[in-house]
Amino acid sequence: MDVKIISKKQNHLFERTEVVASITGFKSTPSRQEVAPLLCSELKCAAEALVLREIHQPFGSKAVKVNAFVYSSPEVAKKAEREYIFQRGKPKAAAVPA
Repeated sequence: MDVKIISKKQNHLFERTEVVASITGFKSTPSRQEVAPLLCSELKCAAEALVLREIHQPFGSKAVKVNAFVYSSPEVAKKAEREYIFQRGKPKAAAVPA
């Protein structure tokens, strides 16, 4: 998959960089688990400091638009974002049969 950074905006108040990227070269809409490592390698950041806000693919388009925040550290990310944001895209625990 090819990653192209469209814009980067520094937000000093929240100690983060707001990133808009475009991803091409996939067969179906990529999951958060597939997109996060691509952006981390492109932006050279820690996976814990990256928060994927939105993955959007317009109908019939071969490109995905990704909105993400890259915080200065994982601690700052945990202070600024709600807990459910970090649970998105993680595999769910297997249900225990009764």
